[in-house]
Amino acid sequence: MPDREGGRTGEEIDGRVGQEIGGRYRIASQLGAGGMATAYLAHDNRVRRDVVVKIPHGELLDRPGFRERFQREVRSLTELQHPGVVPLYDCGEEPDGTPWCVVRYLSGGDLADRLQQAGGRMPAAEIARWLPRVAEAIDFVHESGVLHRDLTPVNILFDEADNAFVSDFGVAAILRAADETSADDPRLTADGAFVGAALYAPPEAVSRELTPAYDQYSLALVLYQALCGYLPYNQLENRALMVAKNSDPPAPLDERGVPIPPAAVHAVMRGLSLEPRDRFRSCRALAAAFGAQAEGLATQEMPAPALPRGPGARWLPGVVVAVLAVVAIAGWWRLPGDPETAGPGDLLAARTPEATPAGERVLSGRFQAGTTREELAAALALCRQHARACPASLYDDETLREVRVAPFTLDRAEVTNREFADFVAATGHVTSAEREGTSRDGPFEERGLDWRRPAGPRSSFEDLPGHPVVHVSASDAEAYCAHHGGRLPSEDEWELAARGGEERRVYPWGDAWREDAANWASGELARLRASGEFPEGPYGHVDLAGNVWEWTGTHSESGNERVLKGGSWMETNPADLRAAVRLLSAPDDRSSDIGFRCARDAEQ
Repeated sequence: MPDREGGRTGEEIDGRVGQEIGGRYRIASQLGAGGMATAYLAHDNRVRRDVVVKIPHGELLDRPGFRERFQREVRSLTELQHPGVVPLYDCGEEPDGTPWCVVRYLSGGDLADRLQQAGGRMPAAEIARWLPRVAEAIDFVHESGVLHRDLTPVNILFDEADNAFVSDFGVAAILRAADETSADDPRLTADGAFVGAALYAPPEAVSRELTPAYDQYSLALVLYQALCGYLPYNQLENRALMVAKNSDPPAPLDERGVPIPPAAVHAVMRGLSLEPRDRFRSCRALAAAFGAQAEGLATQEMPAPALPRGPGARWLPGVVVAVLAVVAIAGWWRLPGDPETAGPGDLLAARTPEATPAGERVLSGRFQAGTTREELAAALALCRQHARACPASLYDDETLREVRVAPFTLDRAEVTNREFADFVAATGHVTSAEREGTSRDGPFEERGLDWRRPAGPRSSFEDLPGHPVVHVSASDAEAYCAHHGGRLPSEDEWELAARGGEERRVYPWGDAWREDAANWASGELARLRASGEFPEGPYGHVDLAGNVWEWTGTHSESGNERVLKGGSWMETNPADLRAAVRLLSAPDDRSSDIGFRCARDAEQ
């Protein structure tokens, strides 16, 4: 049986069909393959019943942290004992070290199969029969301190009696309090990058704002799809998809020709609210609001739904209008520093001294790194104009401190694809993304991304020779710099260059935010740009704000992460492009918005 990715059979993937796992589970066929593991139909020889055996993909077992993630799934399943959650029966490890787990087999198939058999859509009354049990299970999961984060039709299963179950907690995240300084800020956070299916993820997935409302949005999207036959935005690639979700909600169901009462339409659309706080207090409340209006519609004929507009027709105008509205509110057309028109980010007049050639000038000296109280207040005010959540503790790690920097030089621009290709040709270097076969497109982890194929299998670095190289880890960057007689700059060196030393500019161009001075996620045309398309910084450096986050040689306080600086073309919050901002990430991280430049020691 082909997997849901249109892939190969179990025999072709790893030959496990026919094997016996754990001394008792004989594998009969493959049921499907997800991003983390393959699910097999197996027979339990001891108690004589069919079960599902889940085995991680072999190529993933050597990846850092993967075994821990798989074990976390098993722990989650062990703890989640609920009639609506697929139960865990057994778990173990093969002699070769391969872990596995066994869960209940449900013969009624999944919601995706049922929708396909029904021509894509399902009557509201039929949905109302299984929805309360699913909603109850999801709320139970939340009350146990876990988010699902991958709720799709594939993960809603049915038994032979048509009872619904929620399955697959492979990407569940343990909730942790994120900001104890504010009792009014219920946001929760979790480790790891974006996971799950982008089509069903809520707008806040990109900023990793994790609350129970995350899964409620996914459930509401499942309802939307089941009622009208398709998902909104489903013709868009990941980045455009998340931009659309953050700027323009789906068209109301009554505009799609779905025959359900207005109150039921309202229930689904409230679950799809852009802001988590505007959704229901629980999935149970969503199910109750929907079910109360869905009775008596089981036999009503479903007319053909209205076709969605093209991928740009719905959301691009919304983005343009939103951007223009923010521009109008913020007064970005005004000259920076005008005391009568300055916005929250305009503490001081912008300063733009004459630039000097970068990479040649020796930089050194004392300056004040980090953020003053006044700068922090301005940053939070600017953040609140653009971002969903800006708690007071957002920039707490920008400690104000006196720093002395020894003489050094810094490359004028980020290392480009052309330069990195020359390095690879000379050394044979293989990057982390090439070895492991995956990288991230911003927050989305995907296969087939690396520096040679920056936008996927059909792209090529040769088409973007002057663009910054991306999908490189800290070790890849260090290898390049060492080959050229250099090293990664320290966090303080990088900040000195971006601030102009003792001038302490907030941004490389000055103290006032300028939307046209950096490559950031402004409007629908946001994308990585070639180096040098934006104004130079204080010493002639370019792109020290925006374009790509840049690796530094500075480790985090725990020693487990590295500091990145500068923001990227994906940033929707301009306060994150300030010179003081620091991003912590694992050294083996790589993404379509992470690059680097090199520094070199200079003689005293």
